[in-house]
Amino acid sequence: MAAEADIQRVADLLNRRIKCTLQDGRTVEGNLQCLDRLKNIILDDAEEVRWIRNAASIYNPNSPVETKDGDDGKQQDTDDNSDITVVKRIMAQALIPGKHLIKVELLQEEN
Repeated sequence: MAAEADIQRVADLLNRRIKCTLQDGRTVEGNLQCLDRLKNIILDDAEEVRWIRNAASIYNPNSPVETKDGDDGKQQDTDDNSDITVVKRIMAQALIPGKHLIKVELLQEEN
């Protein structure tokens, strides 16, 4: 009985716009077309977004990026995203392997 409810919940998501966050920080938005038992997802009308740190800020010791010690002793990045480039890529379809998924979100539909 519970399995039928879960299947219906997933069936209700078909053709709805979702956002997938991957292990490497990329996000992919698209219309859900397929989901298998391994959590592999196929999206239609997909758009991938990547955030890339500019090479000049990585290798420039005078870069405005600073690090400070956090409460846990680890260094934290304190930049204001001024040295980040956003790269978008439009794809007709995308296959997202379930082993790379971190989070899947249902996006609100515009009325």
